[in-house]
Amino acid sequence: MPSCCVLKCSNSSKKKYSMHCIPTDVKRRNIWVNNIGRSLDPSKFNKYYVCEVHFAPEMWERQRVDGKKKLKSCAIPTIGLREKSTNIAHEILLMKRDPLSLNIDVKTEPAYKSDHDFLDNVLARDIEKIDSKTVNIAESFTELTRNIHNEEKENSVLIVSTPVSQEAIPVPLNMVDIKKVIEEPDGKIQKAMLEAKQAKLEAKEAKLKLQQASKIIDKLNKSNIRLMKRVKQLMYEKTKLIKEMCLKHSQKNFEKILNDDQIKTLCRLSVRGDRWSNDTIQKALKLRSSCGSSGYKEILNQGIPLPSERTLRRRIKLNTNEEEKR
Repeated sequence: MPSCCVLKCSNSSKKKYSMHCIPTDVKRRNIWVNNIGRSLDPSKFNKYYVCEVHFAPEMWERQRVDGKKKLKSCAIPTIGLREKSTNIAHEILLMKRDPLSLNIDVKTEPAYKSDHDFLDNVLARDIEKIDSKTVNIAESFTELTRNIHNEEKENSVLIVSTPVSQEAIPVPLNMVDIKKVIEEPDGKIQKAMLEAKQAKLEAKEAKLKLQQASKIIDKLNKSNIRLMKRVKQLMYEKTKLIKEMCLKHSQKNFEKILNDDQIKTLCRLSVRGDRWSNDTIQKALKLRSSCGSSGYKEILNQGIPLPSERTLRRRIKLNTNEEEKR
């Protein structure tokens, strides 16, 4: 698994860091090697990698459609690298004291001279940067002292030209400015804290209102369920009543044609075990006498509730016996 070649960096692709190989272009490769700040074997440049941590955000391309991160063609590692100037100065001092301590072959003068010239150039560049920074700091410091001196002169001239009483200015001007500078942020902070408290209170009130509304909605849902059940029950009772009314109406119509015992036999769907009334037997005898035996049998086959011929004969026999006894 490739790992980062920067000193004191243990990142690798195993730890899910993206590793970037040293470029093949000579100029860019020299810049990378100089920024890394350690001696690398030129024959193994393709085996040295730098992890994504050492590249600044501006060294990366914009967000791609596929979501992958890609370095720009001109990317250079700049983050988390050790200061090279101090390392180079330390190496130069070691070379002056003991050339053998750095494992440098004194016999190979051309290679040593080229390395020495490279180190001198880098050191000179770093010294120029430090000198320019010190010059800028010195110039800014002198300019600041000059401005302060001019302000003091102007304040002294104003105080001499316009005498003011001690009561009018109880506190020095500089102190007032400092107090204003200190009090303004404090006031803003207090205002922000009050606004935050008010926002918290409003959020709590909104939360309570939401809880109350949810309770009301739950109650309404429960009452809605109860009402739906009640509606179903009433619909069932309504259909039941309609059926009963239809039966009653049909019974009234049957009563116009049939007797009570005939209606009962219709409900039972069987003629066995019925006790026929005298009115029904008289009606059956009239039909048998008018239609004959075959006609009466056809009427019974049609499903009209009437006693059988055997029942009629038995009832006639009983009636004749009773009359003889009398």
